[in-house]
Amino acid sequence: MLNHKFRNLVLLATMLFVSACHKDDVAPTSSAIIWQGFHHVWEYNHRVNRMGDWLTDVDYSNGYSANAYHSAASGIGPDKCDYISYLTSVQTYQDIYFKSIGQEIILSGEEETIDSQLITLQLDFPLVNDPQAIVLLNGFDMFARPAGSEGLVGDGDADKLFNFSILPQSPLVTNTADQTTVSFDVLVTLGGACASPECSSGASNDFFDYLVTTNFQVILASNSLIHSVSKTLVNAYEWQRPINNNSHVGEIYPTDYIIRNSEVQGEAGYDNAFLGIKGFQFQTEKGFGGFNGQSFEYPHMQTFNLAVQPTQYNSNSGQLIFDTDLFFKNWAAPVPFFSFGAGGKSSFSLEVTAVQLSDEKAAVESFQIKDDIIWFINPLAPAESNTDASLNFHPLNLQ
Repeated sequence: MLNHKFRNLVLLATMLFVSACHKDDVAPTSSAIIWQGFHHVWEYNHRVNRMGDWLTDVDYSNGYSANAYHSAASGIGPDKCDYISYLTSVQTYQDIYFKSIGQEIILSGEEETIDSQLITLQLDFPLVNDPQAIVLLNGFDMFARPAGSEGLVGDGDADKLFNFSILPQSPLVTNTADQTTVSFDVLVTLGGACASPECSSGASNDFFDYLVTTNFQVILASNSLIHSVSKTLVNAYEWQRPINNNSHVGEIYPTDYIIRNSEVQGEAGYDNAFLGIKGFQFQTEKGFGGFNGQSFEYPHMQTFNLAVQPTQYNSNSGQLIFDTDLFFKNWAAPVPFFSFGAGGKSSFSLEVTAVQLSDEKAAVESFQIKDDIIWFINPLAPAESNTDASLNFHPLNLQ
């Protein structure tokens, strides 16, 4: 898989290796890559058969290594998904610990309802006196469980995603004689529905069933070495269905909805800082669409952007400035004759966390991975969403 990407992987690995060279050739104490979200853009709109962007296979034993994954699968229609992963590498010479953890859960139910689960995760660290723990998202993956899956609810077809959230709670930190333990709860919700012709037949079509994998980055250090402050951003808007399939009238664009130059005010005097995503909530509302423009239903997805991009940090004031992308789009002109656009409403809530480091030698560098996934299938016998055809990965290394 992905042999045609080899040149891009070499360039990315080289960039990361070069960025890891430091003063006096002294190896950093610890390294990590922080997930800061993604852009996910189809050429036309679809149900959400699979969507994800995450870091996994993480190894901290010799610097840092991991794989940056992105997933994309539509329903029965072939298409190309362009994506961008937003990341920041962090290397520190202080006793700051990074660990990763993830968990799979199944969210299912009747269409137009929302299923939720509360999970508890726990990690053990070396003993840290006066500890502070920070929990950030390391990304997620979701796919509609295919027919034949154990305990499947419904018919295994994809649905329109109208609700999705991952909300970690504040961590609990406890010390014993020889270790520090960090535990935290996470609330995950998902709602799916589809009233369109491609998913409105059969006795068991009125259900959704998704496997969701949540991934987290846990940071632990003494209070004298790190400081964190969080901020919540909200973006809500509505749009209209297309006047006709070839017109751009009424089309919305992501650049018009970027939240620019937001500020997180930390404490003055910390040498370096980086930004992570703590949690998010997403919701769409019904609008008029369908082939006749008169069907009141949840919208298909053409674009899903959820990302933060730090632009400036002032160590004297402790202020970190960043841009935020919280954007859902239903249709882009020209709309194919076999598809249709719809109106609707969308709302996002995103909690970001700025992490400040008391380490003048620390290296913090943002970068992006840009690539695409081609979902080329036979509509009469589509591939299952959880196959390698829906995945791209890029290896990451920091030494």
